Amino acid sequence: MDRAWVQKVISVLSVARRSDLTFYDAIEARGANLPSKLYKLRGCTDFSFENLANATIHLSPASGFNDPYDTAFCADPGFLSRNSFVFGAPDNNNADDRLQQGSAPPNSLSVLVDELRDSYKICSFTERLDSILMWSHYADNHRGFAMEYDFTTCHRNDYPSLCLWPVAYTDCLLDITEVLAAAMNDKDDVNHAFTMAASLCKARDWTYEQEWRIVYPDDRTRRCMALPAPLKAVHLGARISADNASRIRDICAASGIPVHTMALSRQEYRMESHLPAG
Repeated sequence: MDRAWVQKVISVLSVARRSDLTFYDAIEARGANLPSKLYKLRGCTDFSFENLANATIHLSPASGFNDPYDTAFCADPGFLSRNSFVFGAPDNNNADDRLQQGSAPPNSLSVLVDELRDSYKICSFTERLDSILMWSHYADNHRGFAMEYDFTTCHRNDYPSLCLWPVAYTDCLLDITEVLAAAMNDKDDVNHAFTMAASLCKARDWTYEQEWRIVYPDDRTRRCMALPAPLKAVHLGARISADNASRIRDICAASGIPVHTMALSRQEYRMESHLPAG
């Protein structure tokens, strides 16, 4: 899938001023490019079986993710050294409000990054089911399973319509210098969607994952949460145990969810999904 349009979405979400934000332009672009199949790869745990049985997804803060740059952003060092102005009281649970309060030294930018990582709750998906690496990294070395979702079926008022976005892969962190300048000039016109944009920017090293994310606004008091999701199918890893495969099949049979099995391609270095006959 051509993801060039994703950079345009990030540009829309990261404008400095709320009055310049054309949020529904971003939603329209996302809707036109939303795949009908997105996958969540999981290991076989009690938590993943619970999500499967309840047709829910697990969301958690970026602070626990495997990318040390996750949800990071930057600003011009010269601008920061001239303006120690943002980031408010340390007991504030809403990281977005930091741009509107108090004063702190320039290194507080890293504090804001850390707090933002705990404020949003995120669930990651991929367009790919065939990746050997992803089955190794996220599905317990092919001993887990993948849940397939179709978010195109969601109503425009359902949370995925506002919170599900593609990840942009780039060489540089999101620069929020203009956002900080806007906060100085008119705190009521600051575009806080830049925090969502930061959650959607990752290094090009991760391009192979073709990731999409649900980025759900929350506070720091809750470490994780579960939300309903349109589960359509399940794919068993090529090395899944017989016991776990049987348990998954029983769960899926109760809700009429089809179960596929993954296998190694005989001609290429990739995984293939098959629906058993009968």
